[in-house]
Amino acid sequence: MFWRFDKNGDRRLSKQELKAAFKELGALIPGFRANRGLHHADANGDGYISDEEVDKLVKYAYQLGYKVN
Repeated sequence: MFWRFDKNGDRRLSKQELKAAFKELGALIPGFRANRGLHHADANGDGYISDEEVDKLVKYAYQLGYKVN
């Protein structure tokens, strides 16, 4: 589900792309969720979620009760 929001096709999710994804999931404050998602999943601290990090992002979303397909 998150990869649908990789608008530039670089196989990394930026904060803006995460914000759009959490908005689609129904987050009341998608910018906050995007920041927290980066905090939880961005292991290397580059400000993006990569292929290697996306599983952590999905786990974070599930912990919040979102259903990610």
